[in-house]
Amino acid sequence: MSTATNTDAADGVARKEHGINDGSGHQCHDHSYTGIDGDAAKRIDSLTTILADRYGVQDARLVRALCALGEGTAHIAVLMTNYVEHTYAGSQNASGDEQLHLDIDCDNAVFAAIREAGVFAIAASEETPVETDVSATSSSSGEEGNVFSVGFDPLDGSSIIDANFSVGSIFGIWPGKGVLGRTGREQVASAVSLYGPR
Repeated sequence: MSTATNTDAADGVARKEHGINDGSGHQCHDHSYTGIDGDAAKRIDSLTTILADRYGVQDARLVRALCALGEGTAHIAVLMTNYVEHTYAGSQNASGDEQLHLDIDCDNAVFAAIREAGVFAIAASEETPVETDVSATSSSSGEEGNVFSVGFDPLDGSSIIDANFSVGSIFGIWPGKGVLGRTGREQVASAVSLYGPR
């Protein structure tokens, strides 16, 4: 994985050459996904209840981590609904796929949600293929935070999106700091979200 950077003249943000995104959570394009934030508390309360009551998840930090991924996918759903031009960003991810602006905006939506959760230390994605420090500077809950790391593909199948097939997000959560060299058996949780067809 390349760690070289360049600066996008349009916004002055330094980005990695291989995987244009830097994990900052800043939007790449002019597409907003924040119009649904007024309902975030309802979504989080519902998911918290389901995780605790139906599935017996007792670790409040794990519930917060899963709720953060839920918020990231809610934002991706908004992007998917409103994103009609599927323009290329002019870069390739680490897998060699041509990146759409949509890929990068979805990646940023998840990174923003992960950072806000305050329970993640490291995140890496297909669009940001390096372990990125996403730890919160302080935990508002008083609990020791930053106990998980997450690896994800924010929009698996984006190359076939114009064919109107279903696409999705894939997440793996590991305890502690780091995702490289980790196995599936070490995961404390995983999740998949599906979007579409439109």
